[in-house]
Amino acid sequence: MRGTTVGLFVGVFIIGFVISSMTEDRGVHAQQFENFEHASLSDERLATLKGPTVEGQQLIVLIDNQQQTMGSYFVDTKSGQISLRCVRNFRWDLQMSEFNGSEPSPEKIQALLRSR
Repeated sequence: MRGTTVGLFVGVFIIGFVISSMTEDRGVHAQQFENFEHASLSDERLATLKGPTVEGQQLIVLIDNQQQTMGSYFVDTKSGQISLRCVRNFRWDLQMSEFNGSEPSPEKIQALLRSR
């Protein structure tokens, strides 16, 4: 259960960055972030987050708690076409005590932690 909570927290945090890249208006950004819907499958392995529709694109995020990986997709609301936007293993992210920004990559974090 703790892994699910941590995974969802990381997922929502990263989704905030995705949405901020979709819009310049910070007021709109805050409003969209509040509108996320969460659903989790019964086995608690896979969680989903559904973001608001922006310019005909629906944001969907899948979080695999066992593999500590998340993926984000855009679904075109008119055509139904699904586009994979990114996939990230957040295992190494969660081992840092603090961080702010979009770098370092998980590989850089792993190397940093191993050099201790």
